[in-house]
Amino acid sequence: MLFFEISNLNYAYDNEIILKNINLSYDNKDFLSIIGPNGAGKSTLVKLILGLLKSHNKIHFKALQRKEIGYVPQHTLANPNFC
Repeated sequence: MLFFEISNLNYAYDNEIILKNINLSYDNKDFLSIIGPNGAGKSTLVKLILGLLKSHNKIHFKALQRKEIGYVPQHTLANPNFC
């Protein structure tokens, strides 16, 4: 069963292209790993999938909703001294 599909996704920060022509299908039988060097756009891709950045309708969810995806960012704005 197809969970989500990315078609011809492009993304840029301030006219600097970060992701270009990304195509991806994720099936419920697949194991997904996103790897690459620093600055390759891995975090940007995850944020686009989660809807934290706008993708202009290039990511289509089929049998999965964004709220069903877990995400733990490397850096947060949380105060570690909060009691």
